[in-house]
Amino acid sequence: MRAIQIFDRIDDHTYRKIVPQLLEFEKQDPLQPIILLVHSLGGALDVGFAIVDIMDFLKCPIHTYAKGQTDALATLILARGTKGCRNAFREAEFSLGRFQFVLSKNPRSRVCSRELVRAEESYVRLLAEATRQHPARIQKDMQTEITMDATGAKSYGLIDTVLSSEQIVQFENDLGDICKGQ
Repeated sequence: MRAIQIFDRIDDHTYRKIVPQLLEFEKQDPLQPIILLVHSLGGALDVGFAIVDIMDFLKCPIHTYAKGQTDALATLILARGTKGCRNAFREAEFSLGRFQFVLSKNPRSRVCSRELVRAEESYVRLLAEATRQHPARIQKDMQTEITMDATGAKSYGLIDTVLSSEQIVQFENDLGDICKGQ
């Protein structure tokens, strides 16, 4: 089984670790699924979007699994897995992040604010494509910083399956130490 874990903040280090693995797995066998295990509180917008771009580019199916908590970009990465192959452990929690930015008198700050608004629009569009939720609902849910359990995430369209106890045991047996965060 080919597996990658995202257990840290999504940043340049995460990108340098994950993207080469994704590309190497694709090169080895473009038909065999890649397992992406996610437990992260999100991170850098540009890095998260770059990972999603690579995921969308790959031909091999990407099976995503939420374990623990996913927030903002981690939730987006999870939801962008292959339809029908987006899973969650029963106790997983999901949050739609709200991007924070501050306006100031600095002209560069205004440019950054416009970039963040565009990034939020991209986030909403990508999440709407993955969940089939209306973008206005996603924006509203982001503003209220909605949090949901695995069953709620399935209803929302973030995932397809909440794993049963038996499926979790099988998954952990199949992947061995990766599920223990090693």
